[in-house]
Order: sequence, then C-alpha cells, then structure tokens
Amino acid sequence: MKGLTIYRLSDMTGAPSIAGDAKRSVALGFFDGFHLGHAGVISAARALGGLACAWTIRSDDGAFSKGEGRVTDDATKLRLLRDAGAEYVAVSDFESVRDMMGSEFFYKVLIGAMDASAIVCGADFRFGRNALAGVSDLKRLCRAEDLEFKAVGDVTVDGERVSSTRIRSLISSGNVRDAAKLLGRPYSICASVVRGKALGRTIGYPTINQKFPAFVLTPARGVYASVVKFTDKDGVNRVLPGASNVGVCPTVSDDGAAVCETHIIGYSGDLYGVEAEVMLLLRLRGEKKFSGIEELTAQISADSEKSKEIALNYLSLV
Repeated sequence: MKGLTIYRLSDMTGAPSIAGDAKRSVALGFFDGFHLGHAGVISAARALGGLACAWTIRSDDGAFSKGEGRVTDDATKLRLLRDAGAEYVAVSDFESVRDMMGSEFFYKVLIGAMDASAIVCGADFRFGRNALAGVSDLKRLCRAEDLEFKAVGDVTVDGERVSSTRIRSLISSGNVRDAAKLLGRPYSICASVVRGKALGRTIGYPTINQKFPAFVLTPARGVYASVVKFTDKDGVNRVLPGASNVGVCPTVSDDGAAVCETHIIGYSGDLYGVEAEVMLLLRLRGEKKFSGIEELTAQISADSEKSKEIALNYLSLV
C-alpha cells in the first residue's frame, strides 16, 4: 500500500508484508514517547496471541507534529516497540491516511494491508478524517468482520492519567525525573556524535556533541545528570555516568537549534560518528554565565561530581 512501510522488528528491516499464517493482533497508536499507557496496549495485543503487531504514523517528516516537538524520533519509537514485544510495525505517512474516513482506514489499512485478526487500542484512540471516528466505531467495525477487539483503559501515576501531552510538558520544563515515572524509563536523546571545537578537552573535560533529531522536543536548557550508552569504536558496549548541558552551541549548530553536550565521566576516547543514547536523569541547574575559565572549570567539576553520584545510584538500581 502506498505510503505505508512494514518493519520486521527482529532485525529492524523493511518487509514486503507481515509474513506467515499466524493470527495478527494489531495495536493502534501514535506511540510518541512510548510511555506506560502504550506499553499496556502492546501487552494486551500480545495477550491475544499470534503475531504482536502495531500500526502507527510516521513523525520524522513533521506532517503530524501540529507544531509540537515529539518525545521520540521514529527510529527510537521502533526500538521501544520492539523492546515491548511487538514483532512487526506498519508505519503510515500521515498524508496517506489523513483524508480517509474511519471505515476506509479500517478496510484499506488494517484489513487490507495488515490482515488484522484482532485490534487493540487505548480508550481515547481516534482515527479517520479529522479524527472523527473513535473506539465505539472501531468496535462496531471489528464486530462486523468478526475480529477480536479490546480497548485498554488509562494508566495513572500519582493519581493523574499518563499521556504524551503531560510528558511533553514535563520535559519542556526540565522535569525529566517526573517524566521518567510516566515513560517507565529516563527520557533520552539518541543521535550520532558530531564535531565541535573540542574546547572542553582543553580544560580537562572533553564532551560529545549531539544535535536533537528533527521534530524532537528539546528539554529546558541547563545541566542534567545523565547516563550515556554507546558502543565505542573498538566494539565495546559502555554504560557510563555523564554530565549533560542542553543549550545553543554555535560551533556545533549554526541555526540556533539546541545541542546536547555531554562530558562522559571516566572516558575520553574518539566517538565522532558513533550513535549514543544520553539518558537525562535530573536537571541540576539552569544556564549560567561565567566570569572566566577558572569559574567555568570549577562549576563543571562540581556538576560532574553531583552527576556521577546520581548516575551511579541510578545504575545500581537497574
């Protein structure tokens, strides 16, 4: 089907179809951030048996962004869906489905392209042109085609409903600690390491620089305690404490976009071009101007010590 790509998540490759004769239990959602509520939808699809599949909308082209940044880019979303137990994911370009009525989407995408045997969604799932169709419509369509159907109820944390909107608000304000409670894991940036001017190396605190992926939400500027996961150029998998600064760095990005600059505590190898995941655990402070290199170095030292303590405590619990 034009505008739809199917991924086999075991090897993260494109697939011509959802292979095999097994029952197909399809979970529906945008899955931005892949939070605890989303995990419940995938779990329900798995419980129905057969192949656990998902359908979602592509976000990396910004067509569905509504001016909002996304918590995760598409590559990270696929990885999170895989980790939750989804075996196949069908990703639609927004333009390919935006004008479909609810019944057209059901028959063309879910029945025609995915050959669904069972459908699972959240209680607030909307679909079709202008999001006019909802759970009751989906239930009716499934009944007409003798498909199993399940709507999964809301998940709450601290008495409030878990939602991507709430998570975005927390991240935008720098409250990554509370966002992690709703995500079920720390908020993170996954991106390749790019070159800067290596100024940190000259004062004894080398850093890696990462640009935030297009259309991805930028956290509040400031310094964060972090944990960095990467495979170095010798093929060694590493998980190390870090201190990350989110802000504008003209030597890395000349368009005024925010950059994540991380000092990996206890590591100084060459990581240019390496994909790294930086998990932000706690915002330590906002941006600050310094009178000179001496004051800056002292502050970086203090930030690094505090970050190391927080990161090692986190790592001891996971």
